[in-house]
Amino acid sequence: MSNEKMETKKSDKFLSTLEAAQKGDADAQFALGGMYKHGIGVAQDYPEAFKYYKQAADQGNIDAQFALGDMYKHSIGIAQDYEQAFKYYQLAAEQGNIDAQVELSVMYYDGQGVEPDREKSYELHAVALKNLQEGYKEYLLGAEQGEAKAQVRLGYLYKYGLGVEQDYEKAFEYYSAAAAQGDATAQYYLGCLYYCGEGTELNYAKSFEYLQLAAQQGNRDAQYDLAIMYENGEGVEQNYSESCKYYQLAAEQGNESAQFNLGNFYYYGVGGEKDYIKAIKYYQLAADQGDSSALYILGRIYKTGEGVAQDFVKAANYFQRAVESGDISAQNELDFMYKNDNGVNQDYKKIFESYSVGVEQRDIFSLSNLDKMYCYGKSLKQDNIQGIEHYLDKHNLF
Repeated sequence: MSNEKMETKKSDKFLSTLEAAQKGDADAQFALGGMYKHGIGVAQDYPEAFKYYKQAADQGNIDAQFALGDMYKHSIGIAQDYEQAFKYYQLAAEQGNIDAQVELSVMYYDGQGVEPDREKSYELHAVALKNLQEGYKEYLLGAEQGEAKAQVRLGYLYKYGLGVEQDYEKAFEYYSAAAAQGDATAQYYLGCLYYCGEGTELNYAKSFEYLQLAAQQGNRDAQYDLAIMYENGEGVEQNYSESCKYYQLAAEQGNESAQFNLGNFYYYGVGGEKDYIKAIKYYQLAADQGDSSALYILGRIYKTGEGVAQDFVKAANYFQRAVESGDISAQNELDFMYKNDNGVNQDYKKIFESYSVGVEQRDIFSLSNLDKMYCYGKSLKQDNIQGIEHYLDKHNLF
């Protein structure tokens, strides 16, 4: 047998799209980028996907601009770069792309690639919703003419009751029409409706069928949901190997939950042997997107030295980032490190601040420890004692 690398046979559709793209057709360049990104009619190739998306985006193709923003934001085949993601989402949003407007809203809210600005975030989200609602008549006309994209938009409006009365049956109807035309987004949402029994009878087998169709076209949310179904044996026989495969596909496309769950697979050895190195890799990917659970587990890993050299400073750093994301368990870990001088200098003021956050979230552990700090306040500086008294009094916790 020849050692020469075998090349995936390219489809006729791919070859005709390639020819048009090479002649400078922006729509064809965008379509070719999608083929390379999802491995449709050609072997999956992220650098080539990026190249053709970029060519189309430079010509003003809105969908390509959005796709580039997605690749940069979720590190799909390229290094994560929030500033570049913001740039391309903004280009698409300025041309009226509703999905880009929503993404920009999220980036302003989280301060990704731009200074945090909650007011701007809310403003953009309101604009996106208004545009979506104002497009209702246009979508309705398009849907009647069989336009899959318009059918998907109508399905979305009815599913979430945006500008229309919420109606799962109508959502099911429009998603079904678009799914029959091979639209991956519609197939995904149709799978979700079957899974939850919304607008139709609950049917895991049907849910699996449509999610699989969407996943084959590269829909990362469908890939994630398929992984869940394989893991739990819903609509299909339980299969950890297949579950891991679909988590991997979704994780590579930046699905944060898939990255975290894949980390769990390797950390706990689900369906196979434990692999701390791979676990840390996927936890880190999720943590880089701000996943508080991943940050907390990475803190625990470095605190105990599981699969890595024990490092209290790194552990404290991960716990701190998790705390900032609202993880109470991480607050408790960090408090312990502050009290015992593990990786951080002993700092009762920091402990007090952390417990205060926990109390506001109704965490009993934090309340108990804050109370102890008050009872044994003689060991603290006077300003800390007064601060605790004020806090407990303010929240009626005496």
